[in-house]
Amino acid sequence: MALINCPNCGKEISDKAQSCVYCGCIFSQKTKKTCPECGNELEQDVSVCPQCGYPMDAVDTQEPAEDETQISVGNDNENTSKSEEPKRKKKKITLAIFVVLLIAALAFGYVQKQRSDYAENLCQATYFMQEGCIKAEDTCNLIQKTWNNAIWKKSDKETNKYTKVKGVFVSDFNDALDRLFEDEDFVDQLREIVENQSQVNAYVKALQNPPKKFQAGYQKITELYEAYLKFTNMALSPTGSLNSFAEDFEEIDKETAELLSGMRVYIE
Repeated sequence: MALINCPNCGKEISDKAQSCVYCGCIFSQKTKKTCPECGNELEQDVSVCPQCGYPMDAVDTQEPAEDETQISVGNDNENTSKSEEPKRKKKKITLAIFVVLLIAALAFGYVQKQRSDYAENLCQATYFMQEGCIKAEDTCNLIQKTWNNAIWKKSDKETNKYTKVKGVFVSDFNDALDRLFEDEDFVDQLREIVENQSQVNAYVKALQNPPKKFQAGYQKITELYEAYLKFTNMALSPTGSLNSFAEDFEEIDKETAELLSGMRVYIE
């Protein structure tokens, strides 16, 4: 080993040293290479092996530091990738749980909305049927009263304009009923019943295919709907004799009242 002077501080150091032990100056970063023919260790700038004469220009050299760095980087990437895999799996599981919970929440909200809408329709249908039955009751009462007074020639302030012509009772009760059904106020009353039927029909149609919770209520309102139609149609177009009309009127009036009362359980 020979001694040389440090180009930075001038002190003697070994010619094999890569840096000065006194001032730390790095003056050589050359790495050595090995002759592939004889195995002799050579300096990087040697072009021919002095021991066997093998040409070193054809030999590709790799710096150990670079190899180690590449290996280290490769290992770090591999380790990082492995460490991230559980995190990715955890994120996927969390996302899947969130999606399932979101779908469940939406489904629950949809079911609740359906039930709320159905309950509202059930309530509205009952309300409009009750309103229609009240109108039908008033109409049938006036029909029966006019019919009766025309037959028995009873004077009444409400029915005289239908049963009497210039102060004389009509000879046929049908004439009195015709005059009643031609009266503008009575025609408006009948028109309201027809409009009411249209509203009720729309609500009853919306009540088809009830949720399980409302099946009993749907069955009950179906019974009410049948009685309601019979009642309102009787008001719109009376048939039979006075006695049969009066009996049917009393019966259907009682039936609709009971059915309306029974619907309170399902709408309150």
